[in-house]
Amino acid sequence: MKKSLLFILFPTLVFSAELTIENAIKLGLKENLSIKAKEHQIKSTLWTFEAAKSDNFPSIVADYTYTKMDEKKQLSLNTLGGTMKVTQVEETYNTLNLGIQYNFYTGGLVTALVDIAKKNVEKSQHDHTELSNEIRYQIQNAYINILELYAIRQLYEKEIESLRAHQKDVELLHHQGLAAKIDILHTSVKVKEVEKKIFEINNNIKIAKLNLRMLLGQEPDDNFDVLEIDRDFLNTQIDETKIIEQAYSNRAILKSLKADLENLKKTLEIEKSAYMPKAFIYGGYNYTDSNEAISPKGGFLLQAGLKFKLDWDKPSNLLKGKKEEIYAFENKLKEVKYRIKIAVQKSIEDFYTAIKTYDLANQQLKEADEYFRVMNLKYKNGLASNTDLLDAEAMLTAARISTKKAYYDIARAFYKIEFESASEVK
Repeated sequence: MKKSLLFILFPTLVFSAELTIENAIKLGLKENLSIKAKEHQIKSTLWTFEAAKSDNFPSIVADYTYTKMDEKKQLSLNTLGGTMKVTQVEETYNTLNLGIQYNFYTGGLVTALVDIAKKNVEKSQHDHTELSNEIRYQIQNAYINILELYAIRQLYEKEIESLRAHQKDVELLHHQGLAAKIDILHTSVKVKEVEKKIFEINNNIKIAKLNLRMLLGQEPDDNFDVLEIDRDFLNTQIDETKIIEQAYSNRAILKSLKADLENLKKTLEIEKSAYMPKAFIYGGYNYTDSNEAISPKGGFLLQAGLKFKLDWDKPSNLLKGKKEEIYAFENKLKEVKYRIKIAVQKSIEDFYTAIKTYDLANQQLKEADEYFRVMNLKYKNGLASNTDLLDAEAMLTAARISTKKAYYDIARAFYKIEFESASEVK
């Protein structure tokens, strides 16, 4: 309990000791910077949705203008006493309008915009799920890379230990006149070759750890170790039909594209609204002092209005264009489904291929081990050269490395199946 609480409160502390793949995934899905950015995008679409809903409510209207004309406008009236001029508009005047307007009919425009904004929230959530699935796989892959490098380094360290012991034997034989100087040099070169490989692997391990830290949303650092994955990959049974069905139902990218398609269909309603009249009511207070003779200068009013505007065949053409866009998107969605099915099938085939490769690598390892055993006996009995023994040692190490790589390729292929199907394979 204390360990779990410590992990939640101070997740970076796990890197000072050992990290499991489960904890890595848990931390990554919580702290990965791309996922956090996507979470803010979800909040953005939520606010956009709230903004769209506000169009269902009345709007407060307020405007003020100050006008200065070149001169006052007057009306000349002929009377019995002569011509009389009456001011109609003052040279300078103020106008103020305060009111509330409610668009009670928009031809379906507001409803469509609200529905689109709501669907965008769902789409952003599906995008978040798809990204999380992708980040999970990247973390698993990065974790496996470190384990694989650990295993290869350990094999090279085992080889160099054997080579150094052999080097001492060769030097002793040389002092006794039983081995040539060239055998010492050859063995020394082999030792340095392996030392170089270990140096390169250590650098690769450091980079792999930094990459994993980045995926976990942490400051780059290599001060941690990873534990072996506690999972039986070799005896996993794959139900291809079930996994493909799960991919169709679980992959968030399909749900996201379906949301896009629904929004495209909603845009048809927006285009259709161009054929419909718009109706509103307005109530408020208007004030103007454009004519000093008029009193009162302000008053309350209530208006009802109807507006209709048709831009020739523009709405019709836009509507046809949207329909074609929908047809194109439906084909795109179908293609993505096909691609997902192929990706799932390929990941399954890659998994079976990796298992077969692992079996072959184990057979090769047995043969290489036997070859080294025989060559070592021959060397001790003077029937094989130092070069023959060193080549046998290198062949054995290569076979061991090949076996390790084949095993971790199985793990990669297994997690790729889970990624492509967005489901847990048990």
